[in-house]
Amino acid sequence: MSGSRWRRCWAAGIVGDFAAGARAARSPRAVLVTLTVLMALALVALPLPAMLVWVLGYGGVGVTLQLWIMPSGGGEQDTA
Repeated sequence: MSGSRWRRCWAAGIVGDFAAGARAARSPRAVLVTLTVLMALALVALPLPAMLVWVLGYGGVGVTLQLWIMPSGGGEQDTA
C-alpha cells in the first residue's frame, strides 16, 4: 500500500476514534452496532474505499467498548 493510502487510512482511524467516542458516551450499544455494520460493509465495498470504511469503523471500537465498560466499574477510569 502506498504512503498516501496509509495516511488516508490513518486519518480515517483518527476520525472514527473521535466520532465514536463522542457518540459512545451517550449510546455505546448503538455506536457499537453502527461500527459493526460499517466494518461489514467494507467487506463488500471496493478495495481502497473498503479499507477506509473498515478503518473508520475499527478506529472507534476501542473507545466505544471502554466507554461502555466504565459504568460497570463504578465510573473509575481504570476500569477500562
